Amino acid sequence: MLKHFQAYNLFQEYQRLAKLSALSAANEKRILKILKIAENDDYLDNLITNFECSLAQREGFLEEKYIKYYSEQTKEIKDFIEGINE
Repeated sequence: MLKHFQAYNLFQEYQRLAKLSALSAANEKRILKILKIAENDDYLDNLITNFECSLAQREGFLEEKYIKYYSEQTKEIKDFIEGINE
């Protein structure tokens, strides 16, 4: 488990990368690495989840009409990420 300041530093890096309009291959790998770390750290996972939920809410993506679309996209993203890791 990370110390809170370590998790927060990773969260700040994740925020910065997530806000970029385009990601380099290195940035994509870094985001994936941070998300992998978050799988084993509840504090970091909660920070990232809350950040992503606030972005989704602000942009109106939590409206009912998007729920099915998100489910489909989530599956495609997971398949894509699994393909990268192979």
